[in-house]
Amino acid sequence: MRYRNRKIIPLLALSLTVILMVSSAALQTSALAVDIPEPEEPGFPLLDDEEPPQPPVGTRTNGLPSNSDIAPHHGGDPSVDRSTLNPGLTTVENHLKISPRNSSSKGNSIQVPASLDGWTTITSEDFEGAFPGPGWSVFDADGTTNGEYYWDDDSYRQHSGSWSAWVANGGADALLPPTDYANNMNSWLVYGPFDLSDAVDAELSFYYWLESEESYDFLGWYASIDNTNYHGSLTSGNSGGWVSQNFDLTAVPTLGDLTGQSSVWIAFIFTSDSSITLEGAYIDDILLRKNTGEPNLAPYTPSGWDYPIVPSSVTGTGTVGTLYTYQNTYIDWSVINNGTANIVGRFYSCLYLDNAELSCWYTDDLGASWWAWISDWILNTTPTPGWHNLKLVADVHNNVPESNESDNSWSMDFYWHPDANLAPYKQGSWDAPVVPSSVTGTYSVNDLYTFQDTYIDWTIKNFGPQDILAQFDTCLYLDNVELYCWYTNGKIAGNIAFIEDWVLNTTPTAGWHNLKIVTDVNDDVEESDETDNTWSNDFYWIPPFPDIHVSQGSLVSRQLPDEVKILNFEISNYGNLSLNWFIHESNSDSCTPADIPWVSISPDSGITSPGSTDPIDMTIDSTGLVVGTYQGFLCINSDDPDESLIIIDITLNTVEDLTIYLPMLLKP
Repeated sequence: MRYRNRKIIPLLALSLTVILMVSSAALQTSALAVDIPEPEEPGFPLLDDEEPPQPPVGTRTNGLPSNSDIAPHHGGDPSVDRSTLNPGLTTVENHLKISPRNSSSKGNSIQVPASLDGWTTITSEDFEGAFPGPGWSVFDADGTTNGEYYWDDDSYRQHSGSWSAWVANGGADALLPPTDYANNMNSWLVYGPFDLSDAVDAELSFYYWLESEESYDFLGWYASIDNTNYHGSLTSGNSGGWVSQNFDLTAVPTLGDLTGQSSVWIAFIFTSDSSITLEGAYIDDILLRKNTGEPNLAPYTPSGWDYPIVPSSVTGTGTVGTLYTYQNTYIDWSVINNGTANIVGRFYSCLYLDNAELSCWYTDDLGASWWAWISDWILNTTPTPGWHNLKLVADVHNNVPESNESDNSWSMDFYWHPDANLAPYKQGSWDAPVVPSSVTGTYSVNDLYTFQDTYIDWTIKNFGPQDILAQFDTCLYLDNVELYCWYTNGKIAGNIAFIEDWVLNTTPTAGWHNLKIVTDVNDDVEESDETDNTWSNDFYWIPPFPDIHVSQGSLVSRQLPDEVKILNFEISNYGNLSLNWFIHESNSDSCTPADIPWVSISPDSGITSPGSTDPIDMTIDSTGLVVGTYQGFLCINSDDPDESLIIIDITLNTVEDLTIYLPMLLKP
């Protein structure tokens, strides 16, 4: 490991090429993330082949001297008072070769409209919004080998606004300034690719703030035309505050003029060696721009619009709506001068339907980055149902010399619907578009039984304003199996077709089943909405079941002691499945089985057929009972799913014999 004391190094004006080579075996054209292995000695080569200073007395851990009386300062070397550092930087040329991997870049050129001075902003970044934005990629080039640190936005220092980018605020081991950056860093911030094929000039400007170990820890800015070999400049030391920097992309070291290149990348790279760290590097107010020097007309999609041409069936929208052949179509279109020079003079823009000219408009003068548009122009023809092509051509007569004469046209196919629309329909008093019932003459869903007929009602409607002339079919399905289909010979706009009390032609099993109706099953009718032709719902069919009915809820007998009476009641089955039942005696209504000595039942069990009734005899024997009231219960158990237990109260009142014998008087 190399050790050095921090020291103030005089400003150096050096011309040095630093080359870091890695294998390109893993090269992927669209990727930006890199994997750069460690050189044999950490960090960049020493300047001028100087020997490393000898380490101080004692041991050194993570760049800190062992002196126990010196408190750490920002996690770096506390032996240096930063306020005494003279502002000083060492700036040299630098060249890197990378092997990209795991890219977050989309690989598309990113541009915004031009300013009036002839420059087009390719991208600008002040770090006040979400970062990284489109086109930017951040990563640690050696992965997690020495900890993972890379650029991210931070609010500790800023050139303007509230945020800038700091060199070690991202990654799994991210730090927070003013904590010192880490040793052995290789932090990359990359933007691209972007297109300079139409540029005559291009530049990258930015502000940086730097405090790094002089001649060992570097901030660099680079450019590449292959996303592998990066060339540029680097600097180290103390910037003494924020510094404005301009990177001329027409004079890149080794690469020279990058204008005319279709794919270009720029990068900010910070590297540190294995000891001595300071606060590091910040970047802010990045502006990447190019100059094409000519106007350029092209169809344009303004913010809030779907396309450069927006057809709709309603006014006041930039969104393509459903288009109908029997309604007006309203057209919005827009063209922009996205070049870097103003257009002086008149040019024409024309609209076409299936390559037939519809209308043309002229525009007098159009500044760079300004756009012209038409809103809610009523289409002056009636398309037939189906697909049609709308095309917009700007500068149709080539009145304007442009930087690109190949992008004046835009076209797209759009679909015009007829205004008929079939769909299942719930009539006002109906429960649903499909109503199954166990009785006729109703539009309400009621209990459905597997052992009874099911009657089906259904309705469909033409919801569109256009009459249907074609014959179409409507089909009913049970569990996706077709039951029956009906045909309808056309349907007037707004009218319905329906079926009532159709007897279901199959016997569903007990349980849930799906009923579905589909209208226009064969797509005989072209509709404005083909997605609403179906309605379905699940319904429950009840299986056969026994239904017990007992003729008496209580039985009372008033009798003399030592008397026997027979009382009767009936068990009936109102259901459609045989009823199994049995009777036991109990002393309480909890029906715990217990013998009642003065009661006997015959029969005490049985099977009652559907619709049948069984008589039951209950014998009450008061023999041996004293005068009083006796209470008991008959518990009737059955397989009725709703009433599996019915309880009959039994009351016995034994009374004294109050027979009065009167003497007989005989009349002579």
